[in-house]
Amino acid sequence: MYDTLKCLCLCRHRERGFIELVLLPAFKLLQYEARNVDEQFHNQYDLDPKVTAAYATNYVILTTVRLMERHVGLGIELGLYPNWYDLSTALWYRDFLLSALINVKASIERERVQRKEMIRLQEEEEKKARKKSKTKKGKKSKQRPTSPSATTLLAVSDKELIEPPTAESFEGKLFIIII
Repeated sequence: MYDTLKCLCLCRHRERGFIELVLLPAFKLLQYEARNVDEQFHNQYDLDPKVTAAYATNYVILTTVRLMERHVGLGIELGLYPNWYDLSTALWYRDFLLSALINVKASIERERVQRKEMIRLQEEEEKKARKKSKTKKGKKSKQRPTSPSATTLLAVSDKELIEPPTAESFEGKLFIIII
């Protein structure tokens, strides 16, 4: 973390070299370590990897892709690609890195929404189980009749909660930020 902050204080030429020689090799090793940290976290607390996100791995992947994009962007700014073919390849690669960054962010957001939905469903099941146990003890549960319009509104709002953001929505935001 300190090295990434230190890198931002360097001039462009030194920053590009520092990213290439120090940070990218370090983040390559850090990806393996982050995977191990997430695995140990899941094992230590008996968590299901399908339900619990790999926070350390996601952070390292996002930071690595950002560094790679910064490295290519600095090369373009510094004019290190003199021929049109080299420049077009660098621009294609930068576009590829930005789309990968958008896809990773979208998948992280999709996982977050799914976990939130699973938690909500588990809480609803627990409430239903508590209501059933109360009704078995002899208490009558008061249920209000629901109108069809209310149930359709719930279905529409549930759909909106379940649908994850798309890459196009991120690209639109990114385009606005760039301009």
